[in-house]
Amino acid sequence: MKSRCQAFGKLENAGDRVALILFPSLEFYVSLFGILKRGAVGIPCLPLFGPEAIEYRLTRAEAKMAIVTEEKKNLIDKNMVPHVISDKELLKLIQNESASYKINTSAKTLAMIQFSSGTTGAPKPVYYNHEAAALTTVNARLCVNLREDDRYFCTSSPAWGCGIWYGSVAPLTFGTAIGAYSGKFDPETLLKALEHFEITNMSAAPLVYRMLRNCGKIDTFSTIGSFLPI
Repeated sequence: MKSRCQAFGKLENAGDRVALILFPSLEFYVSLFGILKRGAVGIPCLPLFGPEAIEYRLTRAEAKMAIVTEEKKNLIDKNMVPHVISDKELLKLIQNESASYKINTSAKTLAMIQFSSGTTGAPKPVYYNHEAAALTTVNARLCVNLREDDRYFCTSSPAWGCGIWYGSVAPLTFGTAIGAYSGKFDPETLLKALEHFEITNMSAAPLVYRMLRNCGKIDTFSTIGSFLPI
């Protein structure tokens, strides 16, 4: 994994803006951490977005490269993004690249451009520097109660801030194993995964708990200590 991330970093220049239109997968994490190591800028996008939503984000963020699912590749206009690589092409493309180069980033290096959900108008870009990793690590410890020996699962898509920082980056600063949901959400699949992977800590939006409650596999949910609006 580490060598693949290093090799991916060879594909772009520091400061280049790279769109990630992928579900959580080996290709996604190779791309994500390769971008961060290189000092490029990630633009995570949900693969379920339609062409207009993807075009808006890539154009607004001035993307120079897009890593996409095979199904989405033909939706990306080369006049909009010069370099488009599918997830099926990615690992083959980097297999002969050197896995070694000098990393040159700082806390103030721009790391990510994510877009708001757009509930109050057009989606707005949110800019994160590398120092966001340190800030979210504190919150992961104090608010999520994350521990090194946890098996942690975050149901949020990495297209959103929670999925990237609390679901991907912050847990790895502790060396904590992480789980993520890939594809269209199904509550029964999630319940099976939580049991199979022996998850000990999970973060999810209230909507997820409502779907779990309504799937018919659990009779009773209870919570103590604070209000949970499900």
